[in-house]
Amino acid sequence: MEPNSIFAEHYQLLKLIGEGSFGNVWLARDTNTDLNVAIKIYITLDERGVREFMEEYKLTFNLNHTNILHAYYFDVYAKQPYLVMPYCERGSALGLISNTTERQLWQFLHDVAAGLSYLHQHEILHLDIKPDNILIGNDGTFLVTDFGISQQMRSTLRRNSTRSVYAGSTAYMPPERFLSRPIADTASDIWSLGATAVELYTGEVPFCGMGGHMQNAGAQMPQLIGISKALETVIYQCLSPKSADRPTAGELENICKRHLAENDTDTTSSESAKQDRQAAQDINSTQSLSAKARKSEQSDKDRKSEQSAKSDKVPSSSFRFTKTHGLIIGGVALLAVIVFLFVGVLGNKPKEVVNEALSPTELANILPGLYTCTQYRNEEAIGKGLVAEIKKIDDTTYTLTIISSEAGKVNSVISVGSGSNLTSNEYGQGTIVRNPKQNTLIVTFEKESVKLKLFK
Repeated sequence: MEPNSIFAEHYQLLKLIGEGSFGNVWLARDTNTDLNVAIKIYITLDERGVREFMEEYKLTFNLNHTNILHAYYFDVYAKQPYLVMPYCERGSALGLISNTTERQLWQFLHDVAAGLSYLHQHEILHLDIKPDNILIGNDGTFLVTDFGISQQMRSTLRRNSTRSVYAGSTAYMPPERFLSRPIADTASDIWSLGATAVELYTGEVPFCGMGGHMQNAGAQMPQLIGISKALETVIYQCLSPKSADRPTAGELENICKRHLAENDTDTTSSESAKQDRQAAQDINSTQSLSAKARKSEQSDKDRKSEQSAKSDKVPSSSFRFTKTHGLIIGGVALLAVIVFLFVGVLGNKPKEVVNEALSPTELANILPGLYTCTQYRNEEAIGKGLVAEIKKIDDTTYTLTIISSEAGKVNSVISVGSGSNLTSNEYGQGTIVRNPKQNTLIVTFEKESVKLKLFK
């Protein structure tokens, strides 16, 4: 299908706005009504698949909730099922990645949890929560879309598909989906929602895009720097390795609703109190200035009287001498104060955190384990979303395995020497240091200009 082609006799396809494992989403113009709509066109199915699709969507077509995207119409054309939906001009949550405030994140969690709670009450699992499947309504409401496909229907679509079915979804799959006997329940949607929230805030999917599989391997929770403890706790609860430890969609909705209500109230009260305090300060300031003015005026009168009385007793030359020396002494004192403060500020200036070299003994204690990894060549990032695993062979020898979802595994052996020096059979001579401020290990190989930044 190409732009400007006609689908199902009266939908003019204007622009491709989304691609998925089982179909594409187009912005289209309904030539019957002259309205812009979004139309999701699924892959071509066999006759059995078409029947299954129609039966499933009969069960979900009448669902209606503020936080789910309701389809206007569904049908099958040339053995391709399709859904006609409202067109959301603001797009999906993909546009919010790395561009989300904390309040938006609370609202996002609330709205998606509310939509999931409604679906779960109707015994519908989504199983594909990710930024692409959360649209933004014209009023800013977050809307859950692409729901209602059962595991059986997914098997049917997979059987008919020539595409990579799991592309783009593995990163949002919870630990229980990677077990020898995979489990899918309502808690699985909550884990996917937590992973999506992490991506919106940090710009990276957690666990290097390998989903809950990394949690099964013992990976730690991703660091969420710069958000409140309350929001961090909620997201960590959603990402709990055990599904029983995650909140239900309804519980999550209520937690977020309470926070948003309290936060708005606190903001209003805080502003009001701030204005009251400012008004009081203005009143006190005005009163204080008036009192000072009156006092200053009286003092000026007293000083003039006193100076007039002394003028006949003190020679003018003596007055000039005292005044000049007083200015000199005052200037010297002021200069001394400035020098003292300047030296004090320099002395108290925080020391810049620099990278630390590590001894073989220190490395033996901290080096083995799993790391999030970014690879650089000539200071340019050439590999993100990687996992590094370091295993100890003996006190000075380790294996380094770089794991990429695209390239598989790259293995090398590194030998640690004195100071921060090391040798790799893959990259040659190098160094390893620690940046305590960023809690990272930085491995640099001079020969290939390769640098690895490891986050434990």
